[in-house]
Amino acid sequence: AVPEALLRLDPGGHTAMVSKLLITSDGRLVTASYDKTIRIWNPKNGREERKILGQLGPGYEGMIFAIALSPDGKLLASGGFINSGSNERIRIHDFHSGELLQILKGHEVIVADLAFSPDGRWLASGSGNETVRLWKRSGKRFTKGPVLQGHENHVYAVRLFEDGGRLRVVSASLDHTVRLWDVDSLEELHESFQSLPMFPWMDITVTPLIEHPSEIEYKKQNGEMPPLDD
Repeated sequence: AVPEALLRLDPGGHTAMVSKLLITSDGRLVTASYDKTIRIWNPKNGREERKILGQLGPGYEGMIFAIALSPDGKLLASGGFINSGSNERIRIHDFHSGELLQILKGHEVIVADLAFSPDGRWLASGSGNETVRLWKRSGKRFTKGPVLQGHENHVYAVRLFEDGGRLRVVSASLDHTVRLWDVDSLEELHESFQSLPMFPWMDITVTPLIEHPSEIEYKKQNGEMPPLDD
């Protein structure tokens, strides 16, 4: 069957919430949006220089929640509500040409955050399926690495950093914890750091005005989300 064509007008700027931004080594601004595009701007004149189109689909499909630029400035990774059946995908682009180089499949629900290691050899992704996945880079290609498990709710932030010659992964989750792993041994180095509530007498209830797309997807996969003050 011939795929359905989608007509989309470009007004020359984002048309929905800007979810992530980063600054390149030469001072360019890169923004990602729920409008399913990535745009590169010249902050000196405020003008858009070029854009990278994400996955186009109906509704939430294609919304970009996360971007990461490799330290050498060659590869741009993006993730979000980018799905293929039961697999959420990460898209790898050539940053300068915008060419789609590879699609990484592995997470079961939305990809909320992405980060490269300082040497650019590893990419980490955090997901709504409560895991952190590592991807090993070779040139412009990536292969699946280990999966780090331990969180009990959405992982919404990940970072890779070096500590005494060892590569570490730190992640934050809606389960109120931050977890720290060693990449080589895959050992969790510390017991999770509890965040909310800060004090035992605090009784915190969060009532969102609208549901985030990631929450909607989670409910489709797993039913109701657990309360934040459990």
